[in-house]
Amino acid sequence: MKKFRIVFTDLLLFSLLGYTLFQVPLTVYGLGQARGQFLIVWNAKDIKELIATGKFNQEETEKLLLVEKIKTFSVDSLNYKPSPNYTNYFDQQGKSLLWIVTACRPFKFEDYEWDFPYLGKVSYRGYFDSLKAEKEGKRLKKLGYDIDVGKVNAWSTLGWFKDPVFSEMLKKHKGELANLLFHELFHGTIYAQNSVDLNENLANFIAHKATMQFLQKDSTELNLYLKDHAEEALYDKFIFKCIGRLDSLYKTFSPVPDDKIKKEKKIKLLHSFTDELKDQDLLPEKTRKKMKKRFLRSGNAYFMHFTRYDGLADSLEGVLQKKYRGNLSEMIKGLRTEIKSL
Repeated sequence: MKKFRIVFTDLLLFSLLGYTLFQVPLTVYGLGQARGQFLIVWNAKDIKELIATGKFNQEETEKLLLVEKIKTFSVDSLNYKPSPNYTNYFDQQGKSLLWIVTACRPFKFEDYEWDFPYLGKVSYRGYFDSLKAEKEGKRLKKLGYDIDVGKVNAWSTLGWFKDPVFSEMLKKHKGELANLLFHELFHGTIYAQNSVDLNENLANFIAHKATMQFLQKDSTELNLYLKDHAEEALYDKFIFKCIGRLDSLYKTFSPVPDDKIKKEKKIKLLHSFTDELKDQDLLPEKTRKKMKKRFLRSGNAYFMHFTRYDGLADSLEGVLQKKYRGNLSEMIKGLRTEIKSL
């Protein structure tokens, strides 16, 4: 099996080299990403074998066994594509593994996009090295963009590698874990080229609906999941109102460059958002302080995360109810037919 992994990784590296022969920076980036992913795949261990050794406590073992149930449910009940993922385990040892960089114009909700072979245009870029992520963020900031650099706790390699269960995933409660896996497994089922917002919105929407179906027979976990989701939905609603107000402000700006005045007005509005967070008691005080810093530090790049993942939620709900009469499995079946997936 290890020999196969080496050959497969070499093929990926040569593919990247072939695509980017005349794009040295992208080639270097691709090699770095392949190396980071390879180290994870190489050091991941078979879950069943690890369980047999008694490595995990009872709660961890139950979570790992739950992963297989989630995978089975995704195929048998939801029309997901069968996946070889999440049969191995990788111990993060409490460390973060991946960071993503996003960027947006400062006075317009327009993402900066990177061009990738195979995937097309993508509005975020991942790094297994936090320093490299920060460096890319600084480069874009110098170009005048709002930038955001954040940690990622899961990702899909779209079948290029065998994605493992990460140790930090086992700290999530049942609903959180199910939602995360349904999201990533959906990417392995449907992923359209040059359509990041559609891909992420679909995965988020489907994962939420799938999680509720999966937890139907476990009322305690379902209620816990729905409680958390309701709190997140309130915050999301607040953020989308903020986006609308920022967008209205930007539309009042003249095309003539006067960035100092524009920035002052924008910062004033961002400060008002944090005051409203406190007034509405949407977040704990400690979290509000973090959000204030992030609003001011990342600006539009932070807010674009929400449109990227939840901006189409209402439209997708309409499609589910009207076109598929609330049948999630039929919706996924239809999407697999309608969307040309990578």
